[in-house]
Amino acid sequence: MKVTKQKLRNFIHESIRQLNEIELVLQDTPDFNKNMGLHKKVLYGVISRDGESKKLTDILPLDGGSIGIAHFAAKGLNSLYDAMGDKLAQKYFDRTVEQLKKDTAKPSKNDCRGSTPRGENDNGTGCYKMGWWRKGMEKFVADGNASIQYNAWKNLVVIPGNKMMDQWDQTKWGTYRARAIGYGIQNSTGDAGLLKYSANGKNDPEKTLKNYVGGNSHRKRRKAAIDKHFPLKKKVSETKMKVTRRQLFRLIQESINDAVIFPVQDDDGFDIDSQPLPMAGARQTFSQDTGLFGSNLDKPDDMRDMSVPNAQSPRQADKMLEARYALVYFKSFIEVLDMSLNGIYYNFQPDIKDFKDSPGADKVIAHVSSQLGNLRGIMNTIVQQHGDPSMIRWGNVPNAKEIKEADKYGAEAAEDVINSEGFAQAYSLIEDMAHQGNIHHLMTVEQALETLGTPTLYTMASSHFEGFSEVLDNNQYLEMFDLIDRLDRSTQLLRK
Repeated sequence: MKVTKQKLRNFIHESIRQLNEIELVLQDTPDFNKNMGLHKKVLYGVISRDGESKKLTDILPLDGGSIGIAHFAAKGLNSLYDAMGDKLAQKYFDRTVEQLKKDTAKPSKNDCRGSTPRGENDNGTGCYKMGWWRKGMEKFVADGNASIQYNAWKNLVVIPGNKMMDQWDQTKWGTYRARAIGYGIQNSTGDAGLLKYSANGKNDPEKTLKNYVGGNSHRKRRKAAIDKHFPLKKKVSETKMKVTRRQLFRLIQESINDAVIFPVQDDDGFDIDSQPLPMAGARQTFSQDTGLFGSNLDKPDDMRDMSVPNAQSPRQADKMLEARYALVYFKSFIEVLDMSLNGIYYNFQPDIKDFKDSPGADKVIAHVSSQLGNLRGIMNTIVQQHGDPSMIRWGNVPNAKEIKEADKYGAEAAEDVINSEGFAQAYSLIEDMAHQGNIHHLMTVEQALETLGTPTLYTMASSHFEGFSEVLDNNQYLEMFDLIDRLDRSTQLLRK
């Protein structure tokens, strides 16, 4: 079959579209406990149904007192107290966490319900009727404390849920939709419910969800929220080879390395049946939820049309271009994160000012600013050494057009992650750039610099890629990241 360049593009785009409709199994199971983007998508999109059923500011008499975005109630409130820590417990309730738990362990159920029946409003025996407790909670939710509520929910639902689901068949339970189903059931019915409806993990997620929903109207709404945010995708046929995302990427990469590079003209065709397809460097547009290549087919982040210098072998030239592409992409990604921090640094709106006035906030801001600023400077140095297309003489840089596209797509990728999954998730992904490469599906910085013959630059840069995910367990860092997420980048005003 003879095809033109445009037909080849259409063929590749259609292949990508079909891949995105397949739910690839994560047999090499990632650490779902660290995927803050997934957690928040479930918490805000599924549990609270985009704020329709639950809000960060909720204080309800239900079950003796239900609080916040996850309606923490009964013994679940202990997780909220733990996430507050003694400092906030003293601030809002004039008690330590231990004393707060003791004073809210109401008989006869030994928690905030007292003798209030499950699913009913406080009958006078619960925490909601205690003035000091309700006033403390009113102050707590009025201050937002989104990061505290998130951490409490993660410790109450996500970590116990993952502990179970990680033991089950990952060809069934290793997808984002499967985890969303598990978290949704866990949030509603606890460990016992998830074990019951899944038959101790023997049922697949869809059967588990069906068992859980039954004819219950509330649970039908939860299923609708799961379907909205984690739509059911086509399964890989049982007659076909099942592969992981990483395995699929390796198969594509191997086909790239083995491909015969040949020119593709706009009007002259070639026999696609007799030669391998050179999908040189096709890349994901930074979405973990949409499949290997991402979902934006109008601007696929790939390098299939790159020209290569005649002085090098096609394979070597392609590798060097791929290395430079990755470095420029990462540089641009980091620049966006660094610039996003300016919205906090030079802003004095009330919520931001209150954060900056809190003890230790100056150190948090300085630490993040130092991490991003130092890494941005190092990546600029590395990119300039290997040909930065933003320089005045960029026209003389080989493959300047493709490298400038990498600069554009790196910035867009950072914006996409911040807007869809939050600044904290984008911040944590930086470590992956250096030496892992699982998320970005680009050469790592280490691989790129080795390919370009400057491995000593990686020695200089490697330590600056460390420590980004470690801060995600610190509530003060998460509070700052939440403020960045609320900041409208065009107006520099905080959204509610």
